[in-house]
This record gives sequence, structure tokens and C-alpha cells, in this order.
Amino acid sequence: MTSHDHPRIKLYVYTSGQAQLLMRVVRYLVARSVAVEIGNNFVKFPRGEAAGDEAAAALKEIGFRVLTSMDHFHAENDQGMKEKSSALLAEENTPKGHVHGPGCGHDHHDHDHKH
Repeated sequence: MTSHDHPRIKLYVYTSGQAQLLMRVVRYLVARSVAVEIGNNFVKFPRGEAAGDEAAAALKEIGFRVLTSMDHFHAENDQGMKEKSSALLAEENTPKGHVHGPGCGHDHHDHDHKH
């Protein structure tokens, strides 16, 4: 499915480089049954629906800079989770540099150096 299959709709967008803030916004929205699209540094959710509008107002009151936008929206769901996550998981699960494990030549035991 491409972005051409989805029309541009009215959305709210919250952007942050802070993972904790993004996760808090997602938790807040999901707890209120608001559909979300999660990106690397943003969360999008529909504008013009009561639950989303109320959540956006409450988040703004707390201090989150929630902006309005017109864009494509691909709500997170169980069906798309594997497809959207597979490339990221492959990247995350690929060893980078030296992997420490049994037989790597490093001593992984804690030593008590009391004399």
C-alpha cells in the first residue's frame, strides 16, 4: 500500500527528538482510543474527531507543541506491525563492531580486589 492509496487528511502532529516525550504522548492518546501513526521523531493523530481534538487541547495545556497539518495517515495496527517493524528490527538486531560473549577474549567476571 502506498501513500497514494490514502488521501491527505487533517491531522495533529507532535514532533520531538526525545523518545520519552513521544512515548508519553502515544500512551496518552492510546489510553483515549485515539488512532496514532508513529514515526522516528513524530506522532500523528486525526484532527476533527472529538477524542483527538480533546487530547490535542490537553497536551497543549501541558506544554506539548502539537501542530496542525494536512498529510497522509497510516494508523498503527496489529496487521501492519510486522511490516513496519521488520527493517528496523533487522537493523537493530545486527551486531555492530565487537560483540562481547563467551570466548571473546575478555574477562567478564566481577573481581573483588579487597586485599
